[in-house]
Amino acid sequence: MMIEASFGTFAPFNKLVRSIFAEQMHATAVSTSKTTLFSKGYAPVAPFRPKCDAPRDRPPLGTSIEKPQPAMSSTAAQMESGTAKSGGGAAAPKSKKNLYIGLILVASCIAGGLAGGLSKPIVIGTWKDNWGGYTTVTSTHWYSTHNWGGNIYSNSVYTIRSISNSRAIMQNDPVTVYFPNKWTKHEYHAIADGFAVCTTVWNAETAAATRDTDTSEIYDSSDDMGGCNGWPFSRYTAYAMPIAGKWADNWGGKHEITATEWIKTSSADPPVSVSYPIEAYGGNFILYQNPADDEYNPSKWVLTEFHMIGNDFGYCISVYNGATAMAALQRGGIGPGLQHQTWAYAPSGYNASDATSGCNGFGHSVASPA
Repeated sequence: MMIEASFGTFAPFNKLVRSIFAEQMHATAVSTSKTTLFSKGYAPVAPFRPKCDAPRDRPPLGTSIEKPQPAMSSTAAQMESGTAKSGGGAAAPKSKKNLYIGLILVASCIAGGLAGGLSKPIVIGTWKDNWGGYTTVTSTHWYSTHNWGGNIYSNSVYTIRSISNSRAIMQNDPVTVYFPNKWTKHEYHAIADGFAVCTTVWNAETAAATRDTDTSEIYDSSDDMGGCNGWPFSRYTAYAMPIAGKWADNWGGKHEITATEWIKTSSADPPVSVSYPIEAYGGNFILYQNPADDEYNPSKWVLTEFHMIGNDFGYCISVYNGATAMAALQRGGIGPGLQHQTWAYAPSGYNASDATSGCNGFGHSVASPA
């Protein structure tokens, strides 16, 4: 997976660069006041911005790029040639000054690259769309679940090849009904409460073909009602974990749930706590992975489905040994379990309306605020 990002200016380094640059000029300049040097245009008076934000096809590091140079004052020219003196002393060595400037440029470019490269794309997180579905986007996968018409479910699990603040290039999952293993492009833009998205490619043969497909006639971010090939965009708003908090279940166990982790503590003596990293969630499910040292299903994927009961919630582990996150999500009751490109839904043992036998023939577990 690749995060697409351009190099940007790193603000803290602007301040550092100006400070170091001014200090070196003071140490090597003639014994006039700083005001004189600044008035002659040598010290920078605007934020220092090395040209790090070059396009993606920029030349490799070390390539010389000729740029027009501004006219220098006489003092600056002396310093550039190494003939300026300070208090009657020796000329300021040009090589040392150039070394300082070179180090500053390299440090600023590296910092700018880190700042740009590590910035999180706007779609990362968990969202609810205007169709009632839930989507979790990570740096590697795009999980989407929907309930069409109350009884027909649709899940999609895309594997992300590259992602940026404007698009994601992804491979369709192998068991989806339409276009298994083909490639998809989602294009999107920020809106006031989240982002709007359009699927502009959905059946390409390769990632490169998906990336290079011209979608300028399909996607128009300025047209809310028709900018997605004549249709409105799907709109996504941030969705918080609905059962976040501390809970106690009807078996004596304790739970602490956040958007990223579910910590379960047993009722044994002494109690044992286990942390499960959460991969995705929605309004009625949580997808997470067993730890590698789990006694029965190490590193397997778990799907827990739940429903609210007043201030409590009932829940059922409907999948406990998924080989992958995709397999667990598509075998659960919230999704289609679409196998081998058919409409044969995998059976689920979860029934929210049956409190006594709606969890694989057993009653739901119930958790109350602790």
